[in-house]
Amino acid sequence: MGKNRIEYFDVLRGVAIICVIAIHSFIGLEDITLRSLSFHVAIIWRQLIGCAVPVFLAISGFFLSQKKVDSMENYVSFISKQIPRVYIPMLIWSFPYFTLSIICSKNLLSSFLYLITGGYSVYYFVILIVQYYLLLPQLQRLAMRKSGVIISSIISAICMLVLFYLTRIQKISIPLVVYAGPFPVWIVFFVIGLYLGKNKIKIECRKLILFTTLGLILSIVETYLHIYVSQSFVGLGIKIGSFAYSFSIILLLFSLNTSYKSNSFLWRFFVYLGQISFGIYLIHIYILRFTRVIVSKLVISNYYFINQLFLITLTLTFSVSIIYLARKINKQLATKYLGL
Repeated sequence: MGKNRIEYFDVLRGVAIICVIAIHSFIGLEDITLRSLSFHVAIIWRQLIGCAVPVFLAISGFFLSQKKVDSMENYVSFISKQIPRVYIPMLIWSFPYFTLSIICSKNLLSSFLYLITGGYSVYYFVILIVQYYLLLPQLQRLAMRKSGVIISSIISAICMLVLFYLTRIQKISIPLVVYAGPFPVWIVFFVIGLYLGKNKIKIECRKLILFTTLGLILSIVETYLHIYVSQSFVGLGIKIGSFAYSFSIILLLFSLNTSYKSNSFLWRFFVYLGQISFGIYLIHIYILRFTRVIVSKLVISNYYFINQLFLITLTLTFSVSIIYLARKINKQLATKYLGL
């Protein structure tokens, strides 16, 4: 791969993309008996893996912290190269949803708007990252000092409170791309990545572990509060507790030895997953529909966590296999246009 790649961050991407699959494989808590052990373990598990998107954003910010966009020429060159790399594949993989929407007699204009704004399925993330690309010069300046990280934290926290009020108190149904797609919601993670790209963490590892643990506990407690207030089990990832946990674990992960390398099979496997993580993100949601059918036919499908494990394993296996074959057939087409 590219000479500027750092294997450690590929491994983080590899772990994070598995967490993304796990999040989307997460079976509704409605399927578990309330107050059962499985119910409480499922809540803890969902909060534990909820740092996936923040980790991806922080890694993106980390590497873009060195990008020269201080002149109009450099800025235009950057966005003209970077945005098509993620936007074109998003359009292609969103098109089946768009087609289905038209077939189902949905409004053509609204369907088209969903297509170009990443409104279908989980593709809001591409529009989110495009916004950070467009705002990179301003965000780089914001991340020059610790005060910028604090400001971005406040912005994200305000967004969390507003979303909690609208979705939990007022019970307003908001499309995923509307409440998860705007850049202010996740801005703290991209900014902390930019900051860490030029500054070293000076907090002891033991303290970071403590902060991460406390953040996870806060996230779990807040999840119970959300369930109690709204009597529903959706939107368990975007909230202040989850963001506090994700912020702490990013600091912890970025404080470790990022130059570490290994030739072990497991390390190489996660490095490879990290290198194809964008492709896995693009196609896994389709494959998940297929693997859900397979798992539903198995005898073990009544066992909650075994069900989850099979969904994650099968979805990951099929995704990696498809990407591997696509690259073997035509790597340029697979990477440039399909994002694989």
